[in-house]
Amino acid sequence: MTTRTILFLCIDFKSEKDTLDLYRDIRAQTVAQNITFSIVCNSGSDDVNKLFSSEARDNLIIEDASDNIGYLPSANRSILAYLSTNPTPDYIVVSNADIRIFDERFFEHLLSGERALSAVVAPKIVTLDGVSQNPFMRSRPALPRILFLELIFRFWPAFWTYSMLKNIKDYLSSLVKRNRDFSIGKERIHAPHGSFMIFPKYFFESGCKLDHKSFLYGEELFVGETCRLNGIEVVYNPDLEVLHKEHAVTSAIGIKKKAGYLAGATSFIRKEFY
Repeated sequence: MTTRTILFLCIDFKSEKDTLDLYRDIRAQTVAQNITFSIVCNSGSDDVNKLFSSEARDNLIIEDASDNIGYLPSANRSILAYLSTNPTPDYIVVSNADIRIFDERFFEHLLSGERALSAVVAPKIVTLDGVSQNPFMRSRPALPRILFLELIFRFWPAFWTYSMLKNIKDYLSSLVKRNRDFSIGKERIHAPHGSFMIFPKYFFESGCKLDHKSFLYGEELFVGETCRLNGIEVVYNPDLEVLHKEHAVTSAIGIKKKAGYLAGATSFIRKEFY
């Protein structure tokens, strides 16, 4: 039987301690020998190399990406470089650094699923306060929704007001959703949450790339639309669970800069897919 392999891409930006925790989670997996852990160091590799100096280096790649072209763009570049010299693995995972995987059989379960070999997998992603971030988007948003969001993002005071109202709504919703899963099990969805996405070999062998043109944001819709156009399913699988600590550097981005990134990402999505 052919051994199935996984490339795990951790996108690091000044989060080397989180990255080390995640690396140790991967090394504790029952199929750890099948997993190559690649750290894309968007803030430079010096601190990562220093922290990892006493760690085993088997199946570990530390890539200096200090030019920092963005979350998904840097992941795409790293994947293309890897595939230029290596066979396409059965799965490629793109992950934030602030993820923990406590189930040591997580990837064993993933590799045992036949249907997932041709589908992008969206696992259950639980925040520290118990809210599930997947399914991120069950259905495709209509063009008027995209136009509305693009308009909001282009005027930062409107975006600030929109964000405050959304935060209140999300908080009230979290009181209901906390530690509860409203999904009905595995289901086909439109888009996965961008903090942890699992791509099958079929995605890349079909000619798909993660060539999102935005520095930050919009990754979920980009993946959902790419899959839709290429007939690739996105499947939510609540049997696979990770913790999202949400220590992301995006929380430190100012409101004006964040609005600019979001406006650019939404504009790209609209022009590319609508």
